[in-house]
Amino acid sequence: MSTRIAWKEHEQAVLLQALIDVMNEKTERKEAISQVSKRLRNEAESCGIKIDEKFRNENGISLQMSCLEYAYTGGKSGLHVTCGWYFDIVNKYQNDQVAFAELLKGASIVSKASTNNKSAFQKWLEPTLSEKASSAVIKELDVLEILLKKKGIIHKRILEMNAPDEISLLIDNIRSDKGIRIHSRSRRYSMIGGLIKYKEFLTHKDSDEETEEKDKPSSGINKSDFYLWMTKNKGLAEPTGRSYASAVNRCDSLCAEHNIGTGRIYGEESLDKLKSNIELLTLDYDFQVYNETQHNRLTTALAKYLEFMGLKEGRSFRKSKAEEVSMQEEIGQDELDRIRETLKLPRFEYGFKDDGVELYRFRASYEEVNGSDCSLSDDVLLNTIREMGVEFDGKVYLISDDSMKSIVDEINDYKNQGVNIVYYDSLYDLKFYEYSEAKIVSADMLKGILKHLMPQLRYRSNYFALTSEHQTELELIKNDIIRVWGSSTLRTFDELSMRLPLIPLDKIKFTLAQQPAFVWNSVETYMQADWFIADEAEMQSLCAYVDEQCEEHGVVSLDEIQFDHLIEANPEISETALYTCFCKLIEDRFERKARVLTRKGASKDTYTAVIEFCRKQEKCTYDRLESIAKRVAGIIRRPDIIEAANAVMVRVDKDDFIADRFIQFDTDRIDAALDYVITDDFIGMREITTFSTLPFCGYGWNLYLLESYCRRFSKKYKYETRRANSSNSGAIVVKSCMLSYHDIMVQAVARSGRDLQESEVLGFLTEAGYMERKKYRDIDLLINEAAQLRERRK
Repeated sequence: MSTRIAWKEHEQAVLLQALIDVMNEKTERKEAISQVSKRLRNEAESCGIKIDEKFRNENGISLQMSCLEYAYTGGKSGLHVTCGWYFDIVNKYQNDQVAFAELLKGASIVSKASTNNKSAFQKWLEPTLSEKASSAVIKELDVLEILLKKKGIIHKRILEMNAPDEISLLIDNIRSDKGIRIHSRSRRYSMIGGLIKYKEFLTHKDSDEETEEKDKPSSGINKSDFYLWMTKNKGLAEPTGRSYASAVNRCDSLCAEHNIGTGRIYGEESLDKLKSNIELLTLDYDFQVYNETQHNRLTTALAKYLEFMGLKEGRSFRKSKAEEVSMQEEIGQDELDRIRETLKLPRFEYGFKDDGVELYRFRASYEEVNGSDCSLSDDVLLNTIREMGVEFDGKVYLISDDSMKSIVDEINDYKNQGVNIVYYDSLYDLKFYEYSEAKIVSADMLKGILKHLMPQLRYRSNYFALTSEHQTELELIKNDIIRVWGSSTLRTFDELSMRLPLIPLDKIKFTLAQQPAFVWNSVETYMQADWFIADEAEMQSLCAYVDEQCEEHGVVSLDEIQFDHLIEANPEISETALYTCFCKLIEDRFERKARVLTRKGASKDTYTAVIEFCRKQEKCTYDRLESIAKRVAGIIRRPDIIEAANAVMVRVDKDDFIADRFIQFDTDRIDAALDYVITDDFIGMREITTFSTLPFCGYGWNLYLLESYCRRFSKKYKYETRRANSSNSGAIVVKSCMLSYHDIMVQAVARSGRDLQESEVLGFLTEAGYMERKKYRDIDLLINEAAQLRERRK
């Protein structure tokens, strides 16, 4: 789970102004929430902040607005809160309108990318790539930029992006095909390679800028100097020089990416820091693995760079065994206090990474805070830090005892209120301000702390239960919904969500739809089934009527039943809810199919009803079959009707079916004629445009008749489709062909010669008859597989 980002004052002001507009009836709450969400998400992205689907989404905005409402109205309405930024921003609004107006103008400053990035990037590439190769990298990024802008994924130029994390996200999404699909494999690789180069450039650039502020280099040493030294002074071949320069450039990037030492190799003129950075880098496991794949090219290049910097050979700076102190050292309280104060520094605010590099940084920080080195050995120091904090996801966090106690008290309070279920994400969102102050950085971390503090609770992957009874997730949510329902007959999704801030809205929706305790009334509105009022005498009368109609006609429509008295007793509910509640009360005697009731055990499904009817017919129309399905099964399922009718009859045109005995198929001659048309393992139905070679069978040939023939009569061919239809959609396939229908469409697209664009491919598949409509859930997968097939055929 991603780390939450605290609300800035500007965002707080925007939300408060929206709340004020809602309370003054200038705008609807839903619309205000939607507008605030879009604005804050867009502002964050413009600032280069990496956001996920939860960042300032509408659910979160709704929750925060309710908390803010409590502070703004002095507790008269809204969701109860006792502390947080809500009171601070309300106080500013009430006492300093000028400052509040300034916040609304947009205090979040959007950093603009440098217009010189392109030329700087090209110059950065020069020592390691030829001019032609550098131009190719820029060109690939330009092409990728066009594709991303067309899909609406980015709204600015790639070379205007200054955040390495932003480029990393693009790389990850292209690699995993998340919204960004490059169908040509070779182009995909070159585009990813270009992005990796640009990310390395940004990382190195940021590292240079940071270091320049701390320690301005006196000689301006850079990778160009290193390259020239190798080729001019040492006489190395140009390709070798480029290779070594590229290798050191890669090491420089790795230092920055993994926060090793001062995060740089190039430009680090402090020899002690340079040696320390190189040693820490070479001790890194990931580096060692990567270096082996490069046949130790990186370590060889680093040795050359040390020689270039005036160090003939690099020595190891690891402590000797004699210098390592026993784990049994006694640590005094003063030392513990000094370690604790160091951990409170902003650089460790969001965790101390449990590794050697972080320990190196900690020792430097310790010296800054305390004015002396930490005398403890690495092992003892690491163990001391671990015992002081909470370990999570490879980091150690310093969390106070007061914060721990507060968490336990809150959970016990929920239990006393009768809460059944709590979702980690929802709890974290609700208490985000307090948890952020306590340095609890994610819902996953909160989950780990809860398990440690309160092991007696029942924990699951995304929630924990406060009740001692072993109930399912849906049962727990159902109990909480009933607990907060109140006296109203009807409740909306939003009303229940406001009353259940510890349960995600989608879970509430799913439970309402799945649990028989609730009945759908209208859009986003439900009632409790037990609240339905039905007089016993009235129910007996209605059941008697239903029984009479079933005796005479086999079925009875709900539209024919007089529900006047039930409507009077339940004036708030809809017709749909009334039907559902009535059918629940009589479900022991009658079955419901759509708007039709039958005696229990007497109902038939669409397929069975149609096939039984067709067995007794010589001829019938499609409309007649639909009416039979509606009357007997209570519902029209067109694919079931088509499958059932074709199973026992022959379809001679769009409207008419006939019994088998009225038609004569010469299978050998028909299959032989099809051999001339079907030159591969399959052909789309609509690709067959002439029937002149097919022998007469008693009726004129058309695609409906051909489909019926291939379904049951052909010795060599079969009919396949995604979904039974009346649109001549499907394919005629050789019976020996074992391809799935998806693979058939992939092969058809690959051999079609059409451009592999979504609209073009869908157009071909419908024109050729493989699909009924221009809609396919796996169209991106199909296009990628067709592209790969074309490449293999080349």
